[in-house]
Amino acid sequence: MAQEGVTRRLAAIVAADIVGYSRLMSEDEAGTLARLKSITDELFEPRVVEYGGRVVKTTGDGILLEFPSAVDAVLCAVTVQREMIVREAEVSDDQRIQYRIGINLGDIIHDGQDIFGNGVNVASRLEGLAEPGGICISRAVFNNVKGKLDLGFADLGSQKVKNISEPISAYKVLLRPEDVGKIVGAPVTSKFGWKMISAGVTALMMLAGVGYFAWERFSPISEVSQVRLFISPFEAGSIAAEPYADAATDSLLAGFSRLKGMTIVPRSEVMEYKGIAPNLRGLASEYNATHILDGKVNLANGKITLKSRLRTISADTGPIHEEAPSGAPDQAFDLLARLKTRITAALGVTLNEVEREILETVQTRNIEAYNSFAKGHHLHFSGEWTKYGEALQMYEKAMDADPDFVDAQTALAWANYDIWRNLHSVVKPWLTAGEDAMQLINSVLTTNSDNPEALSLKALMSVQGLQWERALAEARSAVFRYPD
Repeated sequence: MAQEGVTRRLAAIVAADIVGYSRLMSEDEAGTLARLKSITDELFEPRVVEYGGRVVKTTGDGILLEFPSAVDAVLCAVTVQREMIVREAEVSDDQRIQYRIGINLGDIIHDGQDIFGNGVNVASRLEGLAEPGGICISRAVFNNVKGKLDLGFADLGSQKVKNISEPISAYKVLLRPEDVGKIVGAPVTSKFGWKMISAGVTALMMLAGVGYFAWERFSPISEVSQVRLFISPFEAGSIAAEPYADAATDSLLAGFSRLKGMTIVPRSEVMEYKGIAPNLRGLASEYNATHILDGKVNLANGKITLKSRLRTISADTGPIHEEAPSGAPDQAFDLLARLKTRITAALGVTLNEVEREILETVQTRNIEAYNSFAKGHHLHFSGEWTKYGEALQMYEKAMDADPDFVDAQTALAWANYDIWRNLHSVVKPWLTAGEDAMQLINSVLTTNSDNPEALSLKALMSVQGLQWERALAEARSAVFRYPD
């Protein structure tokens, strides 16, 4: 029997959340609150009314909306995101307010002015999948709006998210005018066995131990680990030590992100604390972090010292691991490799053979090459295709600094592949990008015929070119070389 005042109905739910809210508030609480009030009063509320919805509630860093129509919900979200770009155009990157938006169509429980239910939970999880300034929608919303709006969509596939028992099918809304009518990333089927190709390519990418992109692109979501590490950006003891501190932070984040026995707080969240001492209790409540790793890099008298400290957040018992090894500057990455294995040991994380190789491999000993490579990676995966051009430049700079830096070559190949696959000719003519990607792949394979990332990318390019038999042959050949 239904409770008095409680009703159920089908509705389109919009969940919006501010990117980097904690950092913005810590830097300028009064100014941030004033700006958010202005955005709510001048943008959200008028647009919601315009499209026939209602503001359910605001939560400081977010807002929950309800619409009777999925089409109106998407139109409202698109209008808000486009107007936010204009509104924040003159604001510096570190102060810019951006929203992630998730939209779901589902059953909700209406109790007074508030709404509850799985439909609301799914909208919230979709918001977490959206890029800064982007919109992510469920399959139910996609099925209701496709063909009705001047938009494009990218199929993100099934996504396993927190507190939702079954994976949810998600779609990214493509906001650029040139993407109108485009639906990309949909699953491919063919008589030549796409599933076998996909499995082979995925297996290869997971074997690419030294590949910076393998885990981020293809790794399946593992079971939630009891260890969740917050890697605080390492401090620099001097201006000269800053490149080494940046490299240490990025290398630790990249290495630990690929381990199945632990999880880390994502880089996008961690870097908000650069130069800020985090509140341990806040880390536990906001990120579910169990441990924190922080440190400081000093460069003096021709030596680099890498001081680090690992602590348990819930217990005020002092560090559980602490060290300060030193060596020549060109040994910085060797010191980091040893630190990674000691940290995992202190955390009680068991490493398999591939994971140990990931942590112990030194990709380059050239600090300029590594930092250029890392900058290229962050630009490449920023979610903004307009930054691909800068990413290409950073990867090329890394290769110039260290011509033997294989990961920089494969990263440059990946970036060109993404431009070619998504037809981003504004950045670079897409045909040229495809040719450059293949040339880089062949260059890597000339010196290392077993390089997993190059082999995998070559197979993927055959898939995208609808060369099914060649792709299947390449995937089979590559898996044959890595039977384990």
